[in-house]
Amino acid sequence: MTRPDNTRFAAGVDIGGSHVSSTVVDLLTGELMSSPLATPVDCTAPATEILDAWARNIRQTVATSALPVGQVGMAFPGPFDYERGISLIDGVQKFDRIWGLDVAASLRDRLAGCGCGPLRLRFVNDAAAFALGECLGGATRDTDRVVALTLGT
Repeated sequence: MTRPDNTRFAAGVDIGGSHVSSTVVDLLTGELMSSPLATPVDCTAPATEILDAWARNIRQTVATSALPVGQVGMAFPGPFDYERGISLIDGVQKFDRIWGLDVAASLRDRLAGCGCGPLRLRFVNDAAAFALGECLGGATRDTDRVVALTLGT
């Protein structure tokens, strides 16, 4: 299968309550193309600070890889409208200030011109992303059946 250059590489991003982590992945081979980068995030900060921290992390990861990244996959805690990229988190003292915010549009604006374009953003539940990652490229990639268990705060 042949892909246009800008879709072969993706930034994989994990949004956590205390930090954001990212790396660049070759979607053809599953190989990590950059060292994972973790950046602290204050999940109680104003929305602009949270989004700026996420964007800084992604920009640095993409710049370090020097690859034509055209996609960003984000593992995000719920509740979240994963299809539209809108946070529904409220009342849990974590990311309350981004409730109702179009995270996808906000990040696209912040990532414009970082070598991520034209940018496709995809969101998936963080526990589901963990399971998918283990099945596709992790410890369970050669098994037929997997049960993935995550514990959240």
